[in-house]
Amino acid sequence: MIFTSLFFATVSAFSHLMTTNTSLVPETLRCEFQAGVAVVDRSHPRLSWTLRATDDKRGLRQSGYRIVVASSKAALAKSKPDVWDSGKVASSAQNNIGFGGPPLISGRSYFWKVQIWDGAGVSSIWSDAAVFETALLHPSDWTATWINDGKSNPTADADFYKDDPAPLFRKEFSSGKQVRRARLYISGLGYYEASLNGTRIGDHVLDPGWTKFDSTVLYSTYDVTQQIVKGQNCLGVVLGNGWYNLPPMRMWGNLNMRANLASGRPRFIAQLHIEYRDGTRELVTSDESWKVGEGAIRRDSVYLGEIVDASSEPTGWNRTGFADQTWRRPAVSTEPIGSLKAQSQPPIKVT
Repeated sequence: MIFTSLFFATVSAFSHLMTTNTSLVPETLRCEFQAGVAVVDRSHPRLSWTLRATDDKRGLRQSGYRIVVASSKAALAKSKPDVWDSGKVASSAQNNIGFGGPPLISGRSYFWKVQIWDGAGVSSIWSDAAVFETALLHPSDWTATWINDGKSNPTADADFYKDDPAPLFRKEFSSGKQVRRARLYISGLGYYEASLNGTRIGDHVLDPGWTKFDSTVLYSTYDVTQQIVKGQNCLGVVLGNGWYNLPPMRMWGNLNMRANLASGRPRFIAQLHIEYRDGTRELVTSDESWKVGEGAIRRDSVYLGEIVDASSEPTGWNRTGFADQTWRRPAVSTEPIGSLKAQSQPPIKVT
């Protein structure tokens, strides 16, 4: 009888040792509600996760959590968070957990993971690692200039309906080292498409999202690390009128949309941040050193459609070596607009 009791006590203790983690697993980690690699412009972003049960136990709940944030995958894998460690926090909260570390730095990648405790105080395994990036957190981080094609908009309403070719902008730059990380921060009003060495950047269409342009203008962040080549490179940008350069259409007979919305010549702003493996950095910005010409889009309007003359497209305009001697210098945009903010909503894409 004594032997039987000892046997079952031993088995019970062994079983407890073998089951040291709760059956709750944290997953679907999000930063600022964004899945995947979130790009945020908050120095203290909000973190969230969901819970999944690995068995059919009922009544499971979270009683605590621990968040760790590191500057590299290696530091995170060793559970040596060099950015922030929340420690064990007694809470059932899983949404909008504010990052509690020191203010984050612009243009960096941060890696994080979560561990939780269940209602019985048993810890979970760590979640898979997630990553988020900071965009340009401070207005002073923007050193680029808003530029346009240097033309003036018509003074007569009828002239807005004549051909006004979409401007093409190009800038060549040299990269002589091995690139570790490169990000393009860009916005264009009304719409823009960007390319690097003739290849389109990203898969967004109709960017940026429509806002009240005199209050807020959204910009996107693109990872272009793999698109930069050793030697000469070329950035290209084409602009459309979008909702920024509307025709003077009269709504209900008298309301001129141009008089009630921020408007002007199509414009863009861009900053390419390049980090090399030797620790040095390079910055390519939109300014008056770019060149601007005209492309195949002869007229475009969100209301009236688009007219394209494919024979007018300058072959290779967004590649290195293009003869742009006859192209002119852009002008600095002077119309007042709102502050720049990172675009967080899911982009429009071709599906």
